[in-house]
Amino acid sequence: MYDRETGSLWSHVTGRAIRGPLAGTALTVLPAVHLTWREWRQLHPRGRVLVKEGRGGSRNVYDEYFSDPHRLGIFGTPNPDAILPGKEFVVGLVLGGQAVAYPFRRLSKQPLVNDDASGVPVLVVFSQTDASAVVFSRRVGNDLLTFTGLEQKAGVWQMRDRETGSLWRALDGVALTGRYRGKRLDLLPATRAFWFAWKGFHPTTRVWGE
Repeated sequence: MYDRETGSLWSHVTGRAIRGPLAGTALTVLPAVHLTWREWRQLHPRGRVLVKEGRGGSRNVYDEYFSDPHRLGIFGTPNPDAILPGKEFVVGLVLGGQAVAYPFRRLSKQPLVNDDASGVPVLVVFSQTDASAVVFSRRVGNDLLTFTGLEQKAGVWQMRDRETGSLWRALDGVALTGRYRGKRLDLLPATRAFWFAWKGFHPTTRVWGE
């Protein structure tokens, strides 16, 4: 991508300028959640929607690209590591200078992951019905929590922490009952990407489950 002000070229994966007057500058990465409209609407019934006008409307112009498992990149890119298929989706995280990737195929078998990434206790939640993944910190104040019992009730994914038994909404990290009622887990900046792209930009990434 490029910015209109200086014409610098930026990596859409790392947020760092790779060419132009701002080369070497890194954008601040903000946490965001990649959900289906149904999941988003359940969590945020009053949320606003960005509608993009112009060429293509709401049509996905990358349909053919997404449907071809062998086409990596617009111009053709080799899979840098055959440990996973090139177009395997992963949710990637960079903490303390170390990258870690959580493959969707493994999250589908273990959709609730209590992990440690570069000394930071993290929680990965995977919605099996809509293939959405979010990453939170497992710390609430000075307390370190461990989560279990992920299940869907009335269309909403819920979980509990072992330490207090508090009930949490899993995809936005809000406690519904118990000691932490009303508290929200800190959402961490993570990236949903194809494996070949994540590995290409983060060659030393750790792969959860390996």
